[in-house]
Amino acid sequence: MSEPNRIQSPDKKNMTDPNKPSTNTQHILTQSTNTPSFASKVFSEQLPKRELAIVFNTIENIPQIEYLIALSKLISPKDITYASRVSNGRFCVYLSNKNTIDNLLDNHQNITVNNQIINIRRLINPAKKLILSNVCPTIPNSIIESSLNYAGFTLVSPIIKLRAGFNIEGFTHIMSFKRQIFVKPDDFENKPTSIIINHEDIAYRIFINDDTVTCFHCKLKGHISNQCPNLKTHLVLNETHNSSTPDTKINVNMTLDNEPNTESNEDINNIELNIAPPIGIKRPAPSTSTLSPPPLLPRITKPQTYSQWITPHKI
Repeated sequence: MSEPNRIQSPDKKNMTDPNKPSTNTQHILTQSTNTPSFASKVFSEQLPKRELAIVFNTIENIPQIEYLIALSKLISPKDITYASRVSNGRFCVYLSNKNTIDNLLDNHQNITVNNQIINIRRLINPAKKLILSNVCPTIPNSIIESSLNYAGFTLVSPIIKLRAGFNIEGFTHIMSFKRQIFVKPDDFENKPTSIIINHEDIAYRIFINDDTVTCFHCKLKGHISNQCPNLKTHLVLNETHNSSTPDTKINVNMTLDNEPNTESNEDINNIELNIAPPIGIKRPAPSTSTLSPPPLLPRITKPQTYSQWITPHKI
């Protein structure tokens, strides 16, 4: 009797999982995972800050490369990272690091392009805003700038006028007696809070304030009087003091020994006050003269008959 045909099971070593990638596929996936994508490169790249940018005015019909060539005479071209024209006819350039822009602006204030001198400045000025109040509209900005320079301020922007702030149609164009200017942050310390300007034979006092909020109550900066924490503390202390010292009412019917006065039923009008005059001042003697009433006028009676109105005449 022959043995039945047995079905041999496949070798597990030779079997491959259809859901499992092959060795070549795994190698390709590993390479693709280890290779960073363009998006990840851009995301991980450190972007420049606006403090590293300079800006200057442009000249008509001058190519952009001419500005970069003029700038490369002052710094290395490798330190120039971004460059482009921007609004209001300006040209903006980003530099590589802070030391480069600091050395450039400390040693050079301008560049020469096509035999023309162009002033360069920071895109973002680390400056402090000053508010000039009580400024007469007839005073030119040049006189104010000269006075501020003489007072020790280093100006980093021109003076601009401020509007009065009337948000009603037809009145928004009205300007105020205030102007604004930016100076170096360190210049505001130990500087005068006002300056006097002589213009057209008249002396004007202009007040100088920074843009920080000052409390009217405690004179501290950073909050207004309605939100002053010192004011709330002062009010709490006053309420505590008033509650601990109640008002004392004086009873006129009480004696010094806090005993009831037995004469309280008497009329208060019968009480005689003896007030002594101040020391050194004599009370004037009472006048002895008395005023007599005015004399009485004779009474005129109305005549009863018509004959009484006629005065008899002697012939």
